[in-house]
Amino acid sequence: MLDRNINLFCKRFYGTWEQDEDKISFWDEVRFVLQTLPMKRDYKIDSEKQEEKYKLPNPESAAKYFVPCSLCWRSVYRLPLEKYTPLCHLHDIPSTFPEYRKRKRLKKHVEILKLKLIKSLPPLTDVKRKLGTEPSDYVKSLCLNSEYLPHLAKYLCSLSLPLNSNKEILEALEHPIYLNKIGAFKAQAWKYYLDDKAKHFLENYLKILAAEAWLRAEAEHKHGGKRR
Repeated sequence: MLDRNINLFCKRFYGTWEQDEDKISFWDEVRFVLQTLPMKRDYKIDSEKQEEKYKLPNPESAAKYFVPCSLCWRSVYRLPLEKYTPLCHLHDIPSTFPEYRKRKRLKKHVEILKLKLIKSLPPLTDVKRKLGTEPSDYVKSLCLNSEYLPHLAKYLCSLSLPLNSNKEILEALEHPIYLNKIGAFKAQAWKYYLDDKAKHFLENYLKILAAEAWLRAEAEHKHGGKRR
């Protein structure tokens, strides 16, 4: 709608000036306005926001509405424009609880640990050339690598869940998922989400590093501070 209005505005007023300088000034202003608009149509007018807010997507498209839990690495289903803090099944607790406050304090340290992990591992763009393996296979192998991600490897093995396929590892990372308690629509969205992320396992790279960072931060907190 905004694009069409700009076009109509330009056609309406172009050629109405007697002097060329006025035309040049007008088009300079138009170019400035166009440069300030998003490159893609990622803006929304109020009516579109309201329509999107109350329009329930189908389960397949709903798979894209998953965001990280605010207090760990697990995923949370959240519709567009919902304002609440995303919390997974394990951490859906009031903000007044000591556990909530503890994890909020850990979050800054988790981000530092995650950056250190990113810097310590080879860039995914170099994996195939340097290690001779596909990046997705490399990311999968990291999950059970006790040398690079020891806390995550130990955690996944402790769950006593199958860890052979991409989807099994992803389900373990997201564990627990109470599909029987969240309704048919959300359960179906979860299934599409897991299938999609298992198929494109490379997209789980930051989640995997976040899991290691959270588990490491928890271990350091339990032992009274940062390990050297």
